[in-house]
Amino acid sequence: MKHCEAAFHCIVIDVTLLDYKTFSRGDDELGFYKFYFQLISRKLAQGYRYLVFTDARRNRRAYRLDVLKMCTNRWWAKEQGSPGTAPVRAVEARNSKDENLIQMADVLLGAVGYAWNGHAESRAKLDLIRHIEQRLGGISLSRGTPRSAPKFNIWHWRPSAASLARQQKKRPGS
Repeated sequence: MKHCEAAFHCIVIDVTLLDYKTFSRGDDELGFYKFYFQLISRKLAQGYRYLVFTDARRNRRAYRLDVLKMCTNRWWAKEQGSPGTAPVRAVEARNSKDENLIQMADVLLGAVGYAWNGHAESRAKLDLIRHIEQRLGGISLSRGTPRSAPKFNIWHWRPSAASLARQQKKRPGS
């Protein structure tokens, strides 16, 4: 068994480009978990087993995390051509007040969000961003990283051209 490792991966999405009506039956919560699926599934690696802990949130549907785990494992089995493989052992919500790693993820997400959105009001936050960027060897928190970045990854999601074209057709006056 390989040793336990931690990594930070996040996805940055311009929510003004999202069309939940078309792609998630109008359910923004479902859309949120579809992006969670995209983020988790694309970071799985052969030979590893994963425990995914999310910050607790109120969901309209109690089964969201179970479905996320099931869909991710099914996708992996199909991609690997080996039914029955299940790299995600658990997807569990935890209270971030009780979990140091989730608190650290919250700090990193806050720093990425602050940098990405070009805020400059807080000297302390800017100092933290600069410190994180230096510790990461010069990675900028205000830009996406290469998809292959193994330990710290910022994925800047953009809809496909076809998706944008479908959205434009459905908007009145377009």
